[in-house]
Amino acid sequence: MKQLLILAASIPMLLSAQSNADSAYIKKISDEIMRNGKAHDLLRELTKGIGGRLAGSEQYNKAVA
Repeated sequence: MKQLLILAASIPMLLSAQSNADSAYIKKISDEIMRNGKAHDLLRELTKGIGGRLAGSEQYNKAVA
């Protein structure tokens, strides 16, 4: 019974440690995206350069090329 109580008391500490590790990893991914990400450039090219497109249209062919 005493071991169960100790285990139950230590669970919040274990969860907190996992949360900190997850936060650090997510921050690392976010920093990498901000430094080397190309999503905004690609989005701008597709929306401004190629424009709206329907399947089979000329703009569609440009977008998938």
